[in-house]
Amino acid sequence: MKSDATLRWFSIDRLSCEALEGVLRSWEGTPYHEGQRARKVGVDCVQLILGTYDILYRVESPSRIPRVQVDAALHSPRVALAAILRMRSLWHGADVVRDGTVRPGDIVVTRAEAQPGAPRRPAHAMIAGVRPWTAWHAIPRAGVVQTSIERTRGIVRIYRPRKKDLWRSR
Repeated sequence: MKSDATLRWFSIDRLSCEALEGVLRSWEGTPYHEGQRARKVGVDCVQLILGTYDILYRVESPSRIPRVQVDAALHSPRVALAAILRMRSLWHGADVVRDGTVRPGDIVVTRAEAQPGAPRRPAHAMIAGVRPWTAWHAIPRAGVVQTSIERTRGIVRIYRPRKKDLWRSR
């Protein structure tokens, strides 16, 4: 991944942005609860991504991935990687972004800088928001919030879901 300083923000079409923003706002304020996926009840960072994309892609049954413990990146990077690989295969797939760009709806994986022993391992996943340099994520004590990624250090990888045009409201 290119260094954070060289990341460039690009938008996507207006209708896809409106759909993404609507779904993300519907999760806002949902409390953090490990392993859960229920709007306004509880969700973790991975389940927020799954729930958001299931709604955007109009998936009828909830998408499933291998269970990821809170500290999977610390103790079992293999489990965390398996979850990410499974997410990449869902919906219409997702590509690894190698050109240093971020677009609304991209999955942004960061390392847990504050957690001892995991300076380079992926530990947290977010969804790039519609406004430049924002992301939505679920975090303990705050729940689902929108934050800035402009100053985020430690972006490990960005994944770009395919066929975002299918998100458009009908």
